[in-house]
Amino acid sequence: FGANELFINHPQHYKNFYNMNSQEILNILLTLRERINDLKKDKRMGHCHFYINFGKQAYGLYSHSYSDLIVSPFIAELVQRELQAAHLHYLEKERCLLCDIIDDEFYRKEKGKVHRIVGINDKIVYFVPFFSTYPFEIWFLPLKHNHNFASESNDTLSALANAFVDAFKRIRRVLNIIPFTLTLLNCPNKEWGIKRGYWKNLEHDWHWRFVLIPRIPLEFDPYQSFAYGSGSRINPILPEISAKLLRKFDSEGD
Repeated sequence: FGANELFINHPQHYKNFYNMNSQEILNILLTLRERINDLKKDKRMGHCHFYINFGKQAYGLYSHSYSDLIVSPFIAELVQRELQAAHLHYLEKERCLLCDIIDDEFYRKEKGKVHRIVGINDKIVYFVPFFSTYPFEIWFLPLKHNHNFASESNDTLSALANAFVDAFKRIRRVLNIIPFTLTLLNCPNKEWGIKRGYWKNLEHDWHWRFVLIPRIPLEFDPYQSFAYGSGSRINPILPEISAKLLRKFDSEGD
């Protein structure tokens, strides 16, 4: 058992995240929040996986812009590992791991050091993480700590939509219209975990985020062979360079 829901992102065929306005993207985010809150009422459901694949390189099934919401009766291994790491960090520091990463980027920016922030608005920060596994990978996080995307206010979702509009315009200027994957990493269903004695500290440990991965073809064999043989990826572009290029090309013009 589980759930799989398909979102048609826009009634017009040519519309996608590269050319949608903030209200059109906000409509998708509001729908997502509503569906997650509804699906989490089923305590058998462990985790909601939301993603958008655009273009053949990103395994997009349809040329019309769409999103997928998959709810599984288990917690994915990636999420379990991150939950454990975040919890260990909180036990040691009494602070959220991702809040510390954000604070470090702000500190570097304020001190005039090399930083990886792409943009900031009143609710959202988006940056290229220093441990990026893909070129031009961008994370979008709320400035105010929150573990649950589905509990966010309309104002925060509106700010997130504005951040997406800005980021996709920058990506387009640097890389042109390129296939991408956009995914939400949200907290698991706490009701599912309570039954198993998990995540009593979930509100403090976890920080929701969206991850944008432009699907740049890496045809050079060592990139592929190393990933297949080791389980680790090679990112041929320094995160600092990616962030600098994205900042250089302002979304409103060259």
